[in-house]
Amino acid sequence: LEKLRGIEKEVVAQYDLLQRLENKMVEDPNMPKEPYMPTFVRYEYIKSNLISHTKRLEGIVKEHEDYLKQFNETTDFLRKLRTELERFSDTTHSQKSQVENKLLEMSGFSDSCSQADGLLKGTKELASVVVQNATSVDGKDAISQECHQLQFELDTLSALLKDQQKS
Repeated sequence: LEKLRGIEKEVVAQYDLLQRLENKMVEDPNMPKEPYMPTFVRYEYIKSNLISHTKRLEGIVKEHEDYLKQFNETTDFLRKLRTELERFSDTTHSQKSQVENKLLEMSGFSDSCSQADGLLKGTKELASVVVQNATSVDGKDAISQECHQLQFELDTLSALLKDQQKS
């Protein structure tokens, strides 16, 4: 993207040369215009092409950044959820009141799991947009694997929560 922007700046900088040539053509009516007209047309074509490619690439980069941000938020949320669930893993030798307190606290985790599910759905939606615009098979595979890993992590946490509530 940065290289494309650099090329775009160079093309825009060439405008001065074309402007001087156009001024010369206006000042000197005897100067033939036909040999230079394709140059003006070609310049405009190149400039508009570069601008459209830059805008398209900026959109793709923004989609990737949005996906990465959502992916990181989901990963962090799942990590925190796992840490909190593991806190309740040792209830086998606790007193009845401690177990009841932990069960009450764990009831809030089902809400957290549904929140994690919402985050995961958002991540998958952004991933599908990115995959549509991805240029390589490797990139598509990597994003697909990341989403599968998040789904696996959420399924594991849900199973862990159910096991914790049973014991």
